[in-house]
Amino acid sequence: MRNFSKILFIIILFSISCVDSSTGGKQYTIINYKKDVDFYAKKYNLPASYLLALITLESSGKKKIKPRFEKHVYTQLKALRDGKIKRFEDLTAKDLKGLSNKDLKKLAKSYGPFQIMGYKTIKMNIKVEDLEGDSAIKYGVEWINKEYGDILRAGNFKDAFHMHNTGHAFPADGKSKTHNPRYVEQGLEYM
Repeated sequence: MRNFSKILFIIILFSISCVDSSTGGKQYTIINYKKDVDFYAKKYNLPASYLLALITLESSGKKKIKPRFEKHVYTQLKALRDGKIKRFEDLTAKDLKGLSNKDLKKLAKSYGPFQIMGYKTIKMNIKVEDLEGDSAIKYGVEWINKEYGDILRAGNFKDAFHMHNTGHAFPADGKSKTHNPRYVEQGLEYM
């Protein structure tokens, strides 16, 4: 009987550890974010199902999300600040004037349930901290609306998922440029 209890315990632990973003993530997203997502989706006329799927993809619906540092973004921001390149997306050296390497590292992290890059806060006129905690959904949906809201309202979810992850529409050659090659496919499944 003792061995049976051990085996049952191991099976239960394994089952719990196997709850991935397609199961537990969707549940956590609904529990943690649905109310706020529904409110802001309605405000901006965006599909809540897309926003909830995006949260599941990006943060598995967790409330406490550790920011992710992206070294290649830091390298670009540093090069822009130091005048080695003229632009990085919609930023110029003027946008980064006076920022320390520590500041740039903060801007080179993605934050909150939507995992929005810190440097996006510059043009949004908000603090990086606004992408986390109680204001994360508000500012995340606001940014999504500004960046590709029209694509969402047109129902082009494949492009929307790809744009969120890469900044570009889904490639005409049919080959995703996302870090996870199934990112767009998974997002569509979660919807």
